[in-house]
Amino acid sequence: MSIFQAVTYGILFILTFCSNLQAQIDSLSLSLDKLGISDIHITTEQVAAQKILTTSSLFSSVDELPYSLYVITSEEILNKGLFSLGDVLKLVPGIHVSQPGSTVHGETFIVNGLFGNTHAKIMIDNLAVKSLNMSGTPIGEQLPIRQAERIEIIYGPSTLQNGPDAGAMTINIVTRKSERPIFVHANLAGGSGRYNNMNVQFGGKLGKKKNTLRFIAYGSNSNLNNTNIAMPFGPYFDPLTYTSNSFYVLSDSLQLFSNLPQSSRQIGLSLQFKGFSYSISQMQRSTHSAIGGNPLAYNYNNSNSSYGERMIVSNLAYKKDFKKFRLHIPTKLFLLDVEDESFFDYNFPFAKQQLDRITDEQSNGDSVLRDSIIGINNNRYFDGRRFASGSITQFRLYPSVSFFTKNVEFQLKSSLDLLLQSPFEVYNSSPDQINGGGAIQVNANLIGNAFVKLGKLNLILGLNYLTSSGNSLTDDNGTNFSKVLPHFAALYKFDKNLTLRANYSNSYMIQAEYWASRGASIVKGTSVPSLEANTTFEQNPQETRYGELGVRWKLKDLFDLDVAIFKSRNTNLLTFQTVETEDEFLFGYNNSNNASANLTGIRASISSKNLIEKINLRLRANFSYLQGSQDLPNGEFINDILGQPKSISQISISLNPVKKLFLSVDNFFIGKYTSSSILSLSEYESNLNSNLLRRATWSMNIAASLYLTDNFNVFLKVNNYNSNFIPGINATGSPDDLSLNTQRNAYFITGVNYTLD
Repeated sequence: MSIFQAVTYGILFILTFCSNLQAQIDSLSLSLDKLGISDIHITTEQVAAQKILTTSSLFSSVDELPYSLYVITSEEILNKGLFSLGDVLKLVPGIHVSQPGSTVHGETFIVNGLFGNTHAKIMIDNLAVKSLNMSGTPIGEQLPIRQAERIEIIYGPSTLQNGPDAGAMTINIVTRKSERPIFVHANLAGGSGRYNNMNVQFGGKLGKKKNTLRFIAYGSNSNLNNTNIAMPFGPYFDPLTYTSNSFYVLSDSLQLFSNLPQSSRQIGLSLQFKGFSYSISQMQRSTHSAIGGNPLAYNYNNSNSSYGERMIVSNLAYKKDFKKFRLHIPTKLFLLDVEDESFFDYNFPFAKQQLDRITDEQSNGDSVLRDSIIGINNNRYFDGRRFASGSITQFRLYPSVSFFTKNVEFQLKSSLDLLLQSPFEVYNSSPDQINGGGAIQVNANLIGNAFVKLGKLNLILGLNYLTSSGNSLTDDNGTNFSKVLPHFAALYKFDKNLTLRANYSNSYMIQAEYWASRGASIVKGTSVPSLEANTTFEQNPQETRYGELGVRWKLKDLFDLDVAIFKSRNTNLLTFQTVETEDEFLFGYNNSNNASANLTGIRASISSKNLIEKINLRLRANFSYLQGSQDLPNGEFINDILGQPKSISQISISLNPVKKLFLSVDNFFIGKYTSSSILSLSEYESNLNSNLLRRATWSMNIAASLYLTDNFNVFLKVNNYNSNFIPGINATGSPDDLSLNTQRNAYFITGVNYTLD
C-alpha cells in the first residue's frame, strides 16, 4: 500500500469518526436549527460581505476595492462540477483557457496577452503556490478547487500585496472554514475516459475561547486514463505526411492521441492556535510527456511516457494585533521536484533536425560518415527514454507591520527569498545519471503601502523596491539589478450603488532558469557536431505596466454591471529564436532584442440576481475585447498580439426549476486569433487565411445538481457539448509544438457531494 493510499484510508476513517462525533455533539450542545442549502454554500449575495484575503483590513470587501475583481463561489464550484482551476477561469471575463495545454504546465491560460501560468500569482489562502523562479504554475486537479469556499481573481499586477511577479493577475483559492466544532465535506466522481476523482475535507476546532485550536485537513486523488483530444487530419497530425527518417518509428495512426493519461493528488493541513498558524500542502501531478508537442517531435504512441512534479508549500506565521498596529511574521518553504520517472520519448525534434542538417553539410556526401555521426548523436541525445530532472528550493521570510488610525492604514513589508535551483535537464537512460549542482539566487523586496479612506474616496498608494543577485540575469548595465515599482489605486463612491475606480501598477518578473535550459548551441567544425549550453541568449526580467479605469453599477437590485478599460505594455518579451553563424547554430528563448507588446482592451460583466423569482433565474454575461501590437523575434512589427483572442465572451444561465434542482448552461465564445508560433512578418501575412489562423469557436457546458437532502446532492456535467476541434494555446512557442493544440472532445462527469457542518 502506498503512502498516499494509507493517508486516504486514514482520512476516510476520520470522516466516519467525525460523523459519529458530530451526531453526539449536536445532540448535546448545538442548535437544533435545520441546515439548509443556503448554509452549505456561499451565495453571490453573501460574497459581497466577505472579507477579501488579498487586501488590507481597511479595505476588506469587494465593493471597497479599486480593482477589477471577480469571485467564483463554492456554490458554482459544486453545482457546476468544477474540478480544476482551468474550469474556474473559463467563467470569468477575458481569459483564454487551454485544456490540455502542455506537458510541463498542464492546463494553460492567457490573460491580457500574457501566459497566465507564468505571469499570474496563484495562491492558496494567501500563500503563493508558484516559486519566483518557476517557469509557470502547473495546473491539474492538484489544487484545492473542490475544497474552496471561494476563489478571488484580481486583474493586473498586484506588486504591493503579492510580490513583483504577478503581472497578469492574482488568483487566491480560499479554502473552507467553519465555526462549528466539526465540519466534513466529501465528494466522489467518475466520467468519460475512465475518469475518477475523490475529494475529502474535514476540520473544526478544539478548546475554548483563547485556547482554541482550529484545524483543517484535505486530500484528493484524480485519474483520467483517456484524455480523448479532438484531432483533425492534416499535415500537422498525420504521421504518413512526415519526412521519412530512420531514427523514429510511428505506428498505425494518431488514434492513440486519445490514450493520454493524467493524474493529480493533493494533501493539505492547516492549524491555527492563538497568534500562530501553520499550513502544509503537497501537490502532485503527472501527465503524458508528449502533451502539446508535435508528433514529429515526440512519441505519442508510448502510453507509459510521463512527466510529473511534486510541490510542497509550507508556511509558519505569527500574527499579533495591538491597539494601533499589527505585527505579522510569516515564513515559507517551497520545494519542487520533477518526478524521478519523468521521461521524454523523442521522434524527430527540432534539435535533432538541425543537428542532422549540420551533419549532412559537414559530411560532404560521405553517407557512411554521416550515418556514423548521426548514430553517435542519437545515442548521446535522443535514443531511448530521456529522463528529466529539476528541482527548486525556496525559503522566504516576509515580515510586515501595519499601523492604524481611524481612516489610514500604513503597511511596511519586507521579504527575503533564498532560492536554490537545480536546472531542468534531460538525461540518457536512467535517473541515476542526474548530476548535482545548481544556482543560488537571492531576492529582496521592501514595500510601503498606504490605505486611506477620505469620505467617499478610497486610496491605495505605495512603492516596491526590488533587488536580485547571484543569478544569471542582468540589467542593461550588465550588473545584478534593482528596480522601484510604483502603485496607485483609487475608488470614488457616488453612492452605495455606483463607484468609479482607477489603478496603475508595474510588475517585474525574473525569468526562470527553465527557459535558458530549453535552448542549445550546435557547435560546427568538429568531427562530431555537438549540443552545448547556449550562453549567448539573454534571460532578462520582463516588465509589465498596467493601467485601468472602471465603474461598478448596481441597478435597482436587479443587475450588477462592471466595466473596465485597460492598457498594458509588456517589455523584454521572451520568444523562441534561432541564430546561425559559421561556427554554431543557436536556438532557444531570448529577449535580448527588447521586444515589446502593447494592448488596449475593454472588459465588461453584467449579472442578474433573480430575474424570475419563482424559478430563481440568474443570468451573467461577460465580454472582453483586446487590440494590440507587438514586435516579432526578428525585430519586425505587427498590429496583432500572437496567441491572444481579440474577443472572449461567456453567457451563463442558471435556474432552479424545482426547489431541489439546479440547472446551468455556460456558453463560451472565443474569437479568432493568430498562432503564437509565427516568427516573421511574411509568415504572418501569408498565414492569415491558413490553418495557423485560429477560427472563432463556440462551446457549451451543461450542468445539473439535485439535492436529495439539504447536505447531499448528485450532479452531472457535460463539457464541450456542442463543439469539436476547439483551438487551444501553443505549448512552448517552439517548433516542437503542435501547430493546432486542440482540446478535448465532449465528455461528462457525474458524482455526489456531501457536506456536514
